Amino acid sequence: MEMNQGKFLSLRKDYPLFVYRSFEYRKTRKAFCLSFHFSVCNAKGEEIHSFRPDLTFPMRDFYHTGRIPKDELRKLVFHCGMMELISYWKCVCSPWVRIECGELDEAQMGWFKKLYFNGLGEFFYLNGIETYLDSFMQMECCPVEDGRLLYAAGTASVLKKAGSGKTASVSKRPGLCFSDEVLVPVGGGKDSVVTLEILKKHHPGAVMPMVVNSRGATRTCCMQAGFEDEDCVLVNRTIDPHLLELNAQGYLNGHTPFSAMLAFVTLLASAFTGYRHIALSNENSANESTVRGENVNHQYSKSLEFENDFREYVRTYIGPEYDYFSFLRPLNEIGIARLFASIPLYHSIFRSCNAGSKTDSWCGKCPKCLFAFIILCPFLGIGKTSRIFGKNLLDDMDLQGFLDELCGKAAVKPFECVGTVDEVNWSLRQLRAYASEHALLRYYFGIPEGEDSGGNDKLRPAVLVGEADALLEDFSSENNVPGNLLAELREAVAEVRLRQDAASETGHLIRNPLPDTVCEAFRPFFEKAGPIAVLGFGREGQSTYRFVRKLLPAKEICVIDRNEAVRRHLLLAEDKAVRFLTGDAYLEDFAARMRAGAFGIVMKTPGISLKDYPDLLASPLLSSQADLFLRVYAPQVIGITGTKGKSTTTLLTYHLLQVNRPCLLAGNMGLPFFEILDEIGPETWIVCEFSAHQLEQVKRAPRIGVLLNLYEEHLDHYRSYWDYQQAKMNIVGRGVAGGEAEAKAADRVWPEDEGKRFLIYNEDDGLVCERIEERFPEMLSGDSLVSFLPFSLRSRAALYLNRKNRVVACSKERKPKEVVFDLSQPNPLIGKHNVRNLMAALLAAHATGVPYEALVGRIASFKPLPHRLEYVGCVDGVYYFDDSISTIPEAAVIAVESLIGLPYVKGVDTLILGGFDRGIDYRELQMYLCLKRVRNVAFTGMAGRRILSNLLRWLLWGVLDDEKRAMNAREGLEGTVQKPDGEVVLENCLYSDDYRKIVSWAKRVTRPGYACLLSPAAASYDHFKNFEERGEVFKRLVLNKEAGE
Repeated sequence: MEMNQGKFLSLRKDYPLFVYRSFEYRKTRKAFCLSFHFSVCNAKGEEIHSFRPDLTFPMRDFYHTGRIPKDELRKLVFHCGMMELISYWKCVCSPWVRIECGELDEAQMGWFKKLYFNGLGEFFYLNGIETYLDSFMQMECCPVEDGRLLYAAGTASVLKKAGSGKTASVSKRPGLCFSDEVLVPVGGGKDSVVTLEILKKHHPGAVMPMVVNSRGATRTCCMQAGFEDEDCVLVNRTIDPHLLELNAQGYLNGHTPFSAMLAFVTLLASAFTGYRHIALSNENSANESTVRGENVNHQYSKSLEFENDFREYVRTYIGPEYDYFSFLRPLNEIGIARLFASIPLYHSIFRSCNAGSKTDSWCGKCPKCLFAFIILCPFLGIGKTSRIFGKNLLDDMDLQGFLDELCGKAAVKPFECVGTVDEVNWSLRQLRAYASEHALLRYYFGIPEGEDSGGNDKLRPAVLVGEADALLEDFSSENNVPGNLLAELREAVAEVRLRQDAASETGHLIRNPLPDTVCEAFRPFFEKAGPIAVLGFGREGQSTYRFVRKLLPAKEICVIDRNEAVRRHLLLAEDKAVRFLTGDAYLEDFAARMRAGAFGIVMKTPGISLKDYPDLLASPLLSSQADLFLRVYAPQVIGITGTKGKSTTTLLTYHLLQVNRPCLLAGNMGLPFFEILDEIGPETWIVCEFSAHQLEQVKRAPRIGVLLNLYEEHLDHYRSYWDYQQAKMNIVGRGVAGGEAEAKAADRVWPEDEGKRFLIYNEDDGLVCERIEERFPEMLSGDSLVSFLPFSLRSRAALYLNRKNRVVACSKERKPKEVVFDLSQPNPLIGKHNVRNLMAALLAAHATGVPYEALVGRIASFKPLPHRLEYVGCVDGVYYFDDSISTIPEAAVIAVESLIGLPYVKGVDTLILGGFDRGIDYRELQMYLCLKRVRNVAFTGMAGRRILSNLLRWLLWGVLDDEKRAMNAREGLEGTVQKPDGEVVLENCLYSDDYRKIVSWAKRVTRPGYACLLSPAAASYDHFKNFEERGEVFKRLVLNKEAGE
C-alpha cells in the first residue's frame, strides 16, 4: 500500500476537470472502429492532457452492422466510452467530470458514480486514498452541438418508459433482430472453458466465443472448442500510450473494473451478431470482499451486485432485448474446478496468470497461480496439476505469504481474481494425506520438520468426500441464468458428480475411477503367482503401487528401496499386505530373492541401474510402467527419444497436435504412464518422451517412433556405450528379419488392422542410421511394413532443409513435393539442432494424419522449455543464455555455434563448462576450444577440472598417460591459456566451484554485444539437485547485478 493521499489532493487541485469530449465510429471493409476523446483540463478549462483510445472489431461475415439503427449504435458506442473514461480519469482523479457528447439523467449519473467508486475500491485502498461516494466525483452533462456524434437524452427516456417492469419483445424495436443464440466471452481461463463446453454441447451451432485482445491461451482454447478466429467475435482494445507515459512519471495508477468495460462491449457484439444471450463465467465466489471488514472487492465488476445493477440499467436505458448474465453464478470456484477437471483437452492450454499473460505461461510465483494450483489439486491430483503449471507450487516456500492471504491467515486476500477463503481451506484439507510431503502443506497443517503427518493431532481435519459437503455441492439460487440454461448447468454438475471417485480411502477427490477396459487390460500382468515387486519407491514407484492397489487391493506387494524411510511412508501406513526390502544392500537382497523365484513380476523404476546384474536384466519377469503401457497402448503412442533434444521435440509435437487431435503428454517429462489411464480415449494420441532407462525393459515399439540422435552418455547406468544404444533402439522395435526369434514374437510388425508403424529418424547421425540398418535389414530392399521417415539438414529426406532455409517435404522417391515451413517466419527455436527437432515433431504430428498446413500455424506460439538455450536477459550490454540441460560435450558445441548464428549477438565471449564427472570423453570439446571460437571459459566441478587439466597438458606437454599430473587445476585458478609458442587459446580462464564467483568473473570479462553462455557439458549432481536448479541459480545471479560482487 502506498500513501498517496497528498498526491491525490494535489492532482485534483491541478486538474479539476475531466472531459468526455467525443466518440465516433466508422465501418471499413476490414473493421468496425470506435474511438473516444478524453481531456484533462486545468482550472482555466485548458486541455493539458489528451487521450484517444480505441476499440476495433475486425469485420465478420455474420455481422449485421448495416441494419442497426444509428441511434442504437450511438447509444452503444457512447456507453463503451463511459467505461473507457475511468481508466484515464484515475491518473488525476479530477473532482469534476463533464460529458460533452451525450446526456444522462440524474439516475444514470448516480449509477455510473456507484460503479466507478466501487470498481475503484482497490485503487483507492492500495494508493492510501480516503474519499467517499458523494464527494469523489461530481458529474455534469453539457452536450456540445458542433457536428460531433451525440447520445441523445430522448433515447434514454423512451427506453425507460418502454422497458419499465417488463421485458419488451423484439418487435417493439424496429431494425433490431435478435435470436436465442449465446455469446460467450472467453478469457483463456478455466471458467470460460467450462461455460463454452457445456453450452456448446447443448446448443451446437448456436454458441459463439468473444475475445478481447486475443492472446495465446484465449485463441488456443477457442480453437480447441472448434472455433477458428473467423468464427469468433474479436475485439482489439488499444490504450493511449500517453497514459502509460503519465504512469511512468508518477501519476496515480491502479486497478480499474475491466469486467464492467467488457460488459458494455458485449452489448455492441450482441447487436452486431444478433445473439441475444451474453453468458459470462463469473462465479458466486466473486462476491467476497478482498479486504476483511471493508467494502473493497477486486472482483466488484464480476459480482452479483454489479450483474444485477447492469441488467437493470440495460433494461431501462439501452434495451430489454440484451440478456446479460453469468452462466456459472450458481457455482463457487471449487464447483467450477470439479467441472473443469472433467475436460482434459483444455488442461494443458488454459491460462489465467496475469503476470504470465504476455508469454502465455504460468509464472508460478504469483497468488493467482497458487490459487489455481490449490483449487485444482483435489480434482486432478498434485502430480498432474504440477505438470500443468510446470512445477509443484506446494514445494515453494517463497509462496508462503500468498498462502497466508489465500487461506485467511492475513486480513487481506490477494488483489487477484481468486476464490473465497473457505474454498481455499476446503481444497487444502483434501490434500491432508500428502501433508508431510510438500513444504507449503507442512506449513499449513503445522507439521514440524522431520515429522510425518500420521500421528499429528493438531492437523486441521479433512473434509471427507463421502460426507455431505455444502461448500462443494452449493448451487446458489441467486442468479440470472435463463431456466433452460440453468437446467443444463445442473445436468453437467450431476454428470461429473456421478463420475467422481468418491470412494477414495484417503478422503480426497483425486482422480476418476479407472474404466473397466483399463482394468481388464492390465490386471493379467499382475495376477501372476507370487508377490509384485516395486523396485524403487520414488514418483513412479508410488504411482505403480497406487495403480496395483486399485486393481488388486489384497495382492502382496514388496517395496524395494535403499531408503529405510519408505517403511514409514504415509501411503503404506495402513497396508497389511505390503513387505519391504530396504537398506544399503537392498539390490543384493533383491537379486537373491529374484533368482530364487520370489516374485511374480518386478516393476522397476527407471533410475535404478542393474548393470551389475546382467542375468536379472534378461529376465522376462522384469518390467516397468513404460513396458506395460506400450504393450496395451502402443497403437496410440508417439514415442520420442534421443540423447539430446527429446524434451523439446516431445513438447513441440504435443503443442502441434493439441488443437488437431485429442492428445496427452506422458513419460519422462509428463506424468507417470499409469497416472493418465483414465483420460485415454479410443481416439487419443499419447505423446511420450522416453529416456534410455525407461526403454530398457520395453518389448513393444510405439506406433510412431522418433529417434533424434545417439551420443555417449549415462555410462554410470550401463555396462557400456553399446548397452545404452541398444536401450535407445527399443523405440524402433525390430523388422521382420531382425533380431532373435523370441524378440520377433514379442514385437512383430503390427497386425494390418492396427495400421503401419512409422520410424522417424535423423539421417545426419551416422550412428543412428547404422543401428537402424542392423535392426531393419529389409529397409534397403524396401520390403518392410515399417514406414521410414528420415529428416536431414544436408540432403533430401522426408523433410529436409534446402538452401533457401526452407523445410521441404519429399516423396518416397526423395523428390521435393512442397515447402512446409520457411525459417524466416516467426520461430521461437534457436539453432540448427532445433531445426532438426522441429522437423521430427512435424513428421510425427503429420504421421497421425494432420496436414502440414494445419500444423505450421502452431509453431510461432510454441514456448521452448527453460534451460535449453534460454535467453536470460541483456545486462550491461551482455547477452546471457542458460543451456543448463547440456550434459554432454556435443551439446555445448552445438549451443555455441547456435548463438554465433544469431544476428544480434556478435559471438560467444564466455562459456561456463563443467560439473559432475561421469567419465565422458572430452577430447573433441578440447579441440573445439583450441579453435578459439570462445574467448573466456570458466571451468567448474570435477568435469571442468578434467577438461581444463587435459587442455593444459595437451597444449604444453602433449598427450600423457599420467592422470595424476593432469589434476593440477585448483579453486580460484585464473589466467590465460596459451600454447608454448605464445599463441593465446583462451584469453581468460577460471576454475571455481562457486557459481557466485563464476558469474561475477563472467560479468567482468565478457564484452558488450557478446554472449555469456552456461552450457556445462556435464551433469549437475555434484553441487545441484538437478540441471533445473543449476540453471535457476545461474539466472538469479545474472539478473541480480550485486549477486556476484
